[in-house]
Amino acid sequence: MSSNFNNSEIVLGFGGYQKRKGLLNKIIRFDTFNVAKQYLSYALAGFTYMGVGRNMAYKKSLFFKNKGFAKHLHIPSGDDDLFIQEVANKDNVSVEIVADAHTTSTVIERWKDWSYQKRRHITTAPLYKTKFKILLAVYPYAQFFFWTVIIILFVLKAPIAITTPILGIKLLTSYLINYKPMKQLNTIDLYWIHPIYEVMYLLVQGFFVLLNVVNKPKKWSR
Repeated sequence: MSSNFNNSEIVLGFGGYQKRKGLLNKIIRFDTFNVAKQYLSYALAGFTYMGVGRNMAYKKSLFFKNKGFAKHLHIPSGDDDLFIQEVANKDNVSVEIVADAHTTSTVIERWKDWSYQKRRHITTAPLYKTKFKILLAVYPYAQFFFWTVIIILFVLKAPIAITTPILGIKLLTSYLINYKPMKQLNTIDLYWIHPIYEVMYLLVQGFFVLLNVVNKPKKWSR
């Protein structure tokens, strides 16, 4: 990570979780991969909108010059995201994804704890800059639209000659796109069944958003 500071003020890395048995562990690790794939890809494209506190670094001078997290001390989660959005530009950010630079954290083992963490993180999204809100909406809405169309086609008993090519192209594209990043980010064990986790991810994320709307805690703990 430190070697990147020759040309950058911010370095973003991958912070993964321990591999354990069970469905929750797989969903958490796929969620972590999915989030990392997006923020690292956008950072490489010059649209840096966040970093994971478990594995990112920035120069002390940059931190104090912008008064650190002073503007975001009142929010329960995402102060590091908003700080990165304020100080990052196309020229001062580097990405480091080599295996030796990864961090591995102890994974959450209870659905209740993970649900609370995800719901708390979601509360930061409305504070993002508008351009990042739009960019981050593209992927989930595109996925939701596709799977909704597939379900409708099956319900309407559309000819297999129509549904099979559509589903086949989607799966083939997903496998081609995700092989390299899943290998780089130590999630290759989920590769062959990742479309299933993709659907589960959409459903769970949507459920958490809805739950925050109808039953949002008055106060979040960190």
